[in-house]
Amino acid sequence: IFLGGSKRAQCGLYRDVFVRLLATHPTLILPCAGTLKVASVALKAGYKAGDIYTSDISLFSTVLGNLVTGQRVPDFPDLDPALPDLERAARIMHAIKVSQLRDEILYEKEYKRYFVENAEKCIERLQESLKKKCTELAGIHYEQADIRSVLEKDPDGAVVAIHAPAYARGYSKMFELEAKLNLRRFAEYDFKKEFKKSYAASREKKALYIWSYYAQNELQAIFSPDGKWKLQLPHGFRTLAGRPGGKDGIPAKYEG
Repeated sequence: IFLGGSKRAQCGLYRDVFVRLLATHPTLILPCAGTLKVASVALKAGYKAGDIYTSDISLFSTVLGNLVTGQRVPDFPDLDPALPDLERAARIMHAIKVSQLRDEILYEKEYKRYFVENAEKCIERLQESLKKKCTELAGIHYEQADIRSVLEKDPDGAVVAIHAPAYARGYSKMFELEAKLNLRRFAEYDFKKEFKKSYAASREKKALYIWSYYAQNELQAIFSPDGKWKLQLPHGFRTLAGRPGGKDGIPAKYEG
């Protein structure tokens, strides 16, 4: 449902960073929390659940975050508000997933047909997965808030780990259903226009900010504005692999 989640190698990297920071920065703030995967990594690194504060703007993250933190799952059109939160959360996520699948793409159309025809079975499985999430993340904090409001705060002694949305209109493309149902509350973060300003502002803060930089759907680096933390990750580049370049304005094919 949520595209662009942290991969295993990236989670391992986050864990190493959190282990090093735990003793000096026992409070962890995670804006742009997405699937709450990084919160799970922080727990494994030794952070106490009560010291982890997460936030995001999407309906998906807020349904998940509210559920695992014991807050009321947001209301949703045509869904009985009297249903238990776990079932309502699963039904909302099922609706989000169905809305993401495009009829013009054959395999997505088939998936969509399966999810619609087997809705109750899918919702039951979602409830099982969500139960496990609730157990895994019990005790953390969540609020629906955008990265801008988090940057306005300055919690001394905390580490703020930011995986800022780098894709243009990524949430809009991923969660079109929110706009259709008029459920979107925040303006989407524009990485190209806002990152430099956000980064510069974080340099003046007392909290330790750790920024993750993504490009081509791959984690490229993790760094802090004070220069104490900087790690450029190994990653592949396109190459001609020794072949000659293009000719007459026609480019050669790259590998990678």
